[in-house]
Amino acid sequence: MVTKGAPSLVGILSETPIFAGLDTSQLEAIAAVSELRNVASGQRVFEAGKLAEHFFVLVDGRVRLEFPAAEGKGQVVGIFRKGDFIGVASALHMGVFPLHAVATPPGLRVLAVEARGFRKRLHTDPILAEAVIAGLCERMFGLIQRVEEMTGEASGRLARYLLSQPTESGHPIPTVRLAIKKGDLARRLDIAPATFSRILKRWRDLGLVQVRGRSIAILEPDRLEADAAGTHSLRT
Repeated sequence: MVTKGAPSLVGILSETPIFAGLDTSQLEAIAAVSELRNVASGQRVFEAGKLAEHFFVLVDGRVRLEFPAAEGKGQVVGIFRKGDFIGVASALHMGVFPLHAVATPPGLRVLAVEARGFRKRLHTDPILAEAVIAGLCERMFGLIQRVEEMTGEASGRLARYLLSQPTESGHPIPTVRLAIKKGDLARRLDIAPATFSRILKRWRDLGLVQVRGRSIAILEPDRLEADAAGTHSLRT
């Protein structure tokens, strides 16, 4: 944790997409109600049901948002990375967090922005208010995409996800490097882990993909696209 309003916080804020259009004085005002926090892997940035007194900007690392579960890990809603912000709607409107936010390995740093101080800035700074609205709209579109990921057969959901991801450079064959563990991805796509494994094995046996750890080489993108669209069965 660092002192509130430290000059380094202005630089962090300026690299965050939602605040990129603000001038130095606006960034300094936000930095004055912010602090840098370190969160170890597996620890929660915030917990479902707790008062939302801050929202958070990811400085580095990744965080997993998930619905709480009575036992074990909950349903994964999304994975967020450097530059993303989480908990804004909860801090500025809802008052409590509806989800858990869990740091993934090897841990992360977040900028915690005090909701009360930030809300005061929104009332007096229309440019800042517009930036927040734009950021929340972008998040809404992301949630719509998330709903689309959850529809259709399990193999189609996984195919759509893989085809939507950026591929690694330096590979002659399009290769996707999963940012999260296969088990976490299965939960995100609402696929049972055993079913997830069977889908990948079937694709390997049919020569559609090669799987090496978290790297998945897509050998037959057209056939995966057909599976994603539900226009072709890969069961034979």
